[in-house]
Amino acid sequence: MTQSPATTEQSQPPVIRVAVRAYRKPHSGITELRALIHVACECRVAATLVGAHDTIAAAKEQAKAKAHGYNFCSKSLAASDADLKRLGLAREEPAAAAESPLPDGPEWRTLKGVATPFRLYGEEGEGGAFRPAGDRKQVTGRPLTITRLEMRGSVRYGTDENGREVYLWGAAAKFWVLPGAPAAAPAATATQEPAAGAGRPLEGVVVTHDGTAQGCAPRNADHPDVVAARQALDGLAVATLTDRHDLVEPEEGERHVRGYVVDPRTAGRVAVYWLEGGRAVRYSEPLSGVALDCLADRLRSRGWVTETMLRSSLCVFAHRPEEQMPTSAQARARRAVLHVHPNAHSLQSFHWPDGVRAGWTFRVNRGATARYGVVTADAGIAPVGLHEYATTAERAFWQSVRRADGTA
Repeated sequence: MTQSPATTEQSQPPVIRVAVRAYRKPHSGITELRALIHVACECRVAATLVGAHDTIAAAKEQAKAKAHGYNFCSKSLAASDADLKRLGLAREEPAAAAESPLPDGPEWRTLKGVATPFRLYGEEGEGGAFRPAGDRKQVTGRPLTITRLEMRGSVRYGTDENGREVYLWGAAAKFWVLPGAPAAAPAATATQEPAAGAGRPLEGVVVTHDGTAQGCAPRNADHPDVVAARQALDGLAVATLTDRHDLVEPEEGERHVRGYVVDPRTAGRVAVYWLEGGRAVRYSEPLSGVALDCLADRLRSRGWVTETMLRSSLCVFAHRPEEQMPTSAQARARRAVLHVHPNAHSLQSFHWPDGVRAGWTFRVNRGATARYGVVTADAGIAPVGLHEYATTAERAFWQSVRRADGTA
């Protein structure tokens, strides 16, 4: 008996599946749900399957509703409905099935479960630092597009489109958030003439194919700090990544990856990881941890300044040589401090009563052994020693300047 068209359509296997699993965070009793979207792949999802869909838009909606976040299976053939149509796997859907538009305005909320990229409202602060808006009753400032989120201990950090790091406090902090990135500028048409030299490859730029890049995530392939770090690490084993690669908990299809990975942070500063089995090794690991020492040694031999690593470190933090980049006053001050105190961190600016910047305080060590010093506005280490509190270091600096001027 011949089946009706409707019966035949219903009997077709779904192309897109959503699976949800529970994960326990390392060294924590907290369990979170993570969704994985499988597109035209043969992965066995068994009891973790929560739904099947004809469009990726519908799959994303269910993943957001069922879990704290979602990702795509590494064996998936597509990541958008347009890719499905190109592969001939999508079914015809009415226009109403398109993904729902972004909300009309920003929402005051925590960042748990927020998918990147998104827009974070706030204002530019002193020294190039972005300060998120803190008034829960009204939106203030301008939106900054955040492309990456990560937790370091109990503190959350974000990274914007230019690789700048944004401090986002603890997991319970709330912000004005608008999902999605601003609309991109119209792409050039095929009839436009290419720019002069556009056909020539650029030295040091990572060429990506099929959504992968060597030595970094594809989204960071043309970042100037990443390009410079890759040149300094030339000749070492390099890892091939996708934008979805999780350096801490890689998926099954990513566990063959081995080599170094460069991740941009603040201007001139990068984090360099070493992957074994697709996972970033920790400095304390008996056999693999020595790879971080090798990376740090190579960078120092090429003029980079590296920060002191702890036993729990997952990466080497390194700063570009000053002669390789136009730096801000704060960047020059940071380099001056690191040359004297390799484990210094947390620069905070302070000012004279008339509002002119006097310099920055910096912190050496952590916890009960932390001490504070001063670097001047012209990137010189102030001869006031190290003190228990930042305010004490500032006062010592002011007194030394007044004594030098004869006004003390």
